[in-house]
Amino acid sequence: MQKNIKLVAIFFFLLISSQTVANSNNLTVKYEVIKGGEHFADITIKVNDTYLRTDYQLKDEKLTEMTVKWKGQYVIEHKTQRAYLLDYNVTNQRAEDARKEMAAQITNISAEQIFEMSIDPINDESEFICYEKVGNNKLVGKFEGDVDHEIQYLELPNKYMSQKQYDWLLSRAKEDRKFGQAFVAILEQPLSEVIRRVSYQHAVLPVQIKTYDYDINLKSVDSKFIDESELQIKAGIIQADMTHSAIQFLESLSQRFK
Repeated sequence: MQKNIKLVAIFFFLLISSQTVANSNNLTVKYEVIKGGEHFADITIKVNDTYLRTDYQLKDEKLTEMTVKWKGQYVIEHKTQRAYLLDYNVTNQRAEDARKEMAAQITNISAEQIFEMSIDPINDESEFICYEKVGNNKLVGKFEGDVDHEIQYLELPNKYMSQKQYDWLLSRAKEDRKFGQAFVAILEQPLSEVIRRVSYQHAVLPVQIKTYDYDINLKSVDSKFIDESELQIKAGIIQADMTHSAIQFLESLSQRFK
């Protein structure tokens, strides 16, 4: 009996240890949005190996976009206590089928390589931003030759983030693209996506993004452990699968912030 108790204890220790290792990476990144010279929103990005969650706290409303690994993407509208899901199995299967079909028609290229090409900004002519270094730690993002926005940055590593943390954040942001892109369009792109797109040209951490409409300022980066209760959908929020009607909903939601 004593031997069995020890075996059970060892099993639970190994189980707890494996769960800790699985979510050993944690980052909380906070930005502030200034619009019209006034505070417009606080943006908090929380990432571990399972969740990539971005909360937008506006004056009278809170909205969340969140990916749960291998489950799907959610948009959470806290005022109405509703969470809308894009099912990973559905969205990824459609994309995977298309990638495999393309790979079958092209020699020496895999479906995974096609995915990597599809998320590389240089292959997206409709949205490609060319980033040029100007001045001291400053990038100018140009779209079709015209200045679209400016980025003040820090090289890696820096006081906010190590090279290892940065590389991991980029890997999670890249992984996030396998789920499509469900976001609330307060910004033109989720901040994690902006950082990923910039990284193809410059390995930097944006500390300020200036556009014609708003300024986004980095407030803090924290690598302390994130309790998953902070990431999960709270009890009482109604969840609905909107995989097949996502585009119409997200377009109507984004109109409120233009």
